[in-house]
Amino acid sequence: MSEPNPQARTVPSHDGPMVLAPKPPEAEYGYVEQQGHACTREELIARIREGRPTPYVWTPETEGVVHVWAVPYLFEAYRERGKSKARNTALFWALVSAALLSYAFASHNFRFTNGFVIGGFAAAALSFYSWLEFGRFRRLTTGRLSTQVKEVRERLPPRRGPARYTQALAAGIAAVMLVQALGSLWQGNGIHIPILPGLIQNQPSIEAAGIVMERILDHHEYWRLLSGAFLHDGLLHFGMNTMALLAIGRFLEAFAHRAYVPIVFLLTALAASYTSYFWSPVTHVDASVGASGGILGLFGFLAVLARVRRDVMPPGFGRAILADISVIAAMGIFGWGYIDNSAHAGGFISGALLGWLMIPRVRGGRTTPYWEPSRPIRIIGDVSLGILLLAALATIGLLVWRIFLYPHG
Repeated sequence: MSEPNPQARTVPSHDGPMVLAPKPPEAEYGYVEQQGHACTREELIARIREGRPTPYVWTPETEGVVHVWAVPYLFEAYRERGKSKARNTALFWALVSAALLSYAFASHNFRFTNGFVIGGFAAAALSFYSWLEFGRFRRLTTGRLSTQVKEVRERLPPRRGPARYTQALAAGIAAVMLVQALGSLWQGNGIHIPILPGLIQNQPSIEAAGIVMERILDHHEYWRLLSGAFLHDGLLHFGMNTMALLAIGRFLEAFAHRAYVPIVFLLTALAASYTSYFWSPVTHVDASVGASGGILGLFGFLAVLARVRRDVMPPGFGRAILADISVIAAMGIFGWGYIDNSAHAGGFISGALLGWLMIPRVRGGRTTPYWEPSRPIRIIGDVSLGILLLAALATIGLLVWRIFLYPHG
């Protein structure tokens, strides 16, 4: 069997989907997976329904090797497969969520700091995303797929390479969490690992450098507004925030510029902390920790990026942002009393404001998905990253001093 090479022999077709290569003459039906494979019509449909890799096909109805969705009956098999998989996944996670939440309710421990409640909410979020995927496949048409593929091909790729500034910021937060965990083990004689939020083992580090409203109000320890952003209420809290930071920061470095990550995180983390402090008499928040304020700031910046540069962003990116905002809002309502919603709101709004002020609009037919900021912005980004890393180091010093060296001071 010959080996069509779609990448090397792409031929544009003006009347329909692109013909990627001439089809082999010795077989009526076949597919390309690394190389060409002959098969029957029934075998080809079965591969699609089973979800096996079948990116390119040829049939008697096609002029050559084409995308699988270019053949109507194969497209229907592809769509039904997607709908079935998304529906089954959504139902599975919905049942898991119901089971976990029901157990937490039956055990009279229905609090957001309960591992079963956290797991139930996470499963509900996965079910929600799967239902969205089901809806996408349900609305899918060959015309929409053709448009999406065309848009992807016409857009320039984002920046390549590792997200260095995001990784450096995440490393600083991880170093602080490591000292927090060691402090918990130190005070608990090596048997208490601070995994879940709300545990008493997390309190010494929170009291040492967290956003403790009483210490800020009575003792004017305003440095806590920044140090608290590096602390976390347990390893689970840290893990969730760090994964979000790496994902969002990587995207911003690819589609904007690395300088914006430390600038936005620093300013919005401070805005989130101040919002939490300002509203603490209303919300009755006594202490707050976590990088989520700065992460929500990056998210707000990203939401504006999706809006003002939607013509050069990936297809469906704006809808994905709306779905994420819905999940975050639901999490805030679900975790009322534990999640600092005022800090989240302050971080998101300030990040959106920075995005509206700093993100250039697409003008003059420019198609690049990213841009080069001015030299002052790049310098401010470097300085902001330096401030954040120094703040992480200072937070580590505070924890070492107040937990290991002078715990009763």
